[in-house]
Amino acid sequence: MSNIIHLKNTDASQSIQQALKALTDNKIIVFPTETVYGLACRADSPEAIQKIFHTKQRPTSQPLTLHIGDISQLKQHNITLEPEIHKICETYWPGPLTIIDHHKTESIGIRCPKHTWTQTLLQQCSFPVVATSVNLSGKNPIHQAKKIAQTFPNIEYIFEDDNAISKQSSTIIDVRKKSIKIIRQGIIHFPHL
Repeated sequence: MSNIIHLKNTDASQSIQQALKALTDNKIIVFPTETVYGLACRADSPEAIQKIFHTKQRPTSQPLTLHIGDISQLKQHNITLEPEIHKICETYWPGPLTIIDHHKTESIGIRCPKHTWTQTLLQQCSFPVVATSVNLSGKNPIHQAKKIAQTFPNIEYIFEDDNAISKQSSTIIDVRKKSIKIIRQGIIHFPHL
């Protein structure tokens, strides 16, 4: 059974150390964002990534999103954005905005969630972290930690902060063609596009 760690009742440094150890050991965890819970693992661990796809019953053709603690981590991951896109990220990050851009020979989704505990965790990771919403593929995200534990008992830790979850989707924009295309309209609106 999954371990639910209630962030409001737990020392933040202790729970972050638990999360870091689990991620380091190629385990999958659940962390809160300002929109939905994220099912997360190390991006550099094929074993851990496979666990996410298996857990969600998600096709491997659907990539996971890189999560960062602050915009300065783009450099740590060797990601360079066009100046106009970087300015948008500076405006809306941390926050409910996911961008899709080119990285080396692949496309990559990047998100900087606005949740203090999760930001701190991501900033302390010496490795990249990817995440996706917590749900079975094609189903709605699950917004309660207790229900996540019942649905996915193989998750090492669920770091609970149900009250922080807005249950609204992040906005996704595609910037691969040097212009902005809205893929999913979420909390952030771009009425000028």
